[in-house]
Amino acid sequence: MKSMEYSGHSETSGDKKRQDLIEDEKETSPKCGGCNSDIGSGSEHFRPKWQWNLDTNLILCRRCYSLKSKEYEKRINYCAVCGNKMSFFRYNPKPKWKIDGQLCKRCWDNSNTFWKNQQ
Repeated sequence: MKSMEYSGHSETSGDKKRQDLIEDEKETSPKCGGCNSDIGSGSEHFRPKWQWNLDTNLILCRRCYSLKSKEYEKRINYCAVCGNKMSFFRYNPKPKWKIDGQLCKRCWDNSNTFWKNQQ
């Protein structure tokens, strides 16, 4: 306590700074992490799901949340190459193929033979 008195700082100045920061946060409406638009304080805002590989502190508007949700569902349920609906068996591409998503058996076989023939 004595060190704070000697340095010229008081506890009230720290409290004022904290209160100012809290008031600034209240005044600024949150911005959407996807489209960077203002989200009103009364409107709904959403947090991304952990499976989407986005920052958990990100806030999304309803439109961006639904877009990310549809994008994730498409990535999980459809082949990354041909776009057909995935069956029960799903195939992961080899890292050297640089394909994002999963493949159906036909596309995996085609990619595998293509890469084998190139070597």
